[in-house]
Amino acid sequence: MKAAKAYIHIEFEEFYDDLKKGYPSITNYLEVSVDKEKWARAFFPGSRYNIMTTNGSESINSKLVLARELPITALLDSIQNFTSSWFNIHRKAVVSSTRHLTPRAETSLRSRFIESQKMEVIQMNTFEYHVVGVDHDAVVELNKRTCRCRVFDVDRLPCAHVIAAGYHGMDIYELCSHYYMTNAWILAYTETIYPVPPSNE
Repeated sequence: MKAAKAYIHIEFEEFYDDLKKGYPSITNYLEVSVDKEKWARAFFPGSRYNIMTTNGSESINSKLVLARELPITALLDSIQNFTSSWFNIHRKAVVSSTRHLTPRAETSLRSRFIESQKMEVIQMNTFEYHVVGVDHDAVVELNKRTCRCRVFDVDRLPCAHVIAAGYHGMDIYELCSHYYMTNAWILAYTETIYPVPPSNE
């Protein structure tokens, strides 16, 4: 998991070497059967928005354990019922939220903010900053929305380096992807999923 979750290639290689030493059969399987782009964040070409598991589909799958034995129309009715219920639960949670971001993104941003307070920032020019961190340094380019640690680039949520660089005179929420915003969260659950009418209708 450490290799899979690494943001930069060098970090990935360190964890992968450890894996190779301890479990050569696993790394052999991965090299032969699975492209790195499919399981390692450092090589994934798109944006994962920090989603590294199949928990969503596993949750649905666990709800279908009994329903899978039903005829297809009853199975679809079952899927509609629990999906409609989930949407309603999440819709209520969104409406009661007073935050700018989804709860998980807000929690992540807060922990990154706390980490940023331990960093030293050296402004190199109008947009570029050298941020000296506890574990490692990074160069932040606020105009390009990038950080050498790649956490900001990949997650689309400011890393501790970016927060440290933009702390004075910048709204950190403006650097967050709109997908993390409460407005996007509201839109995800706006629609109501209605049951299919009986066949005679």
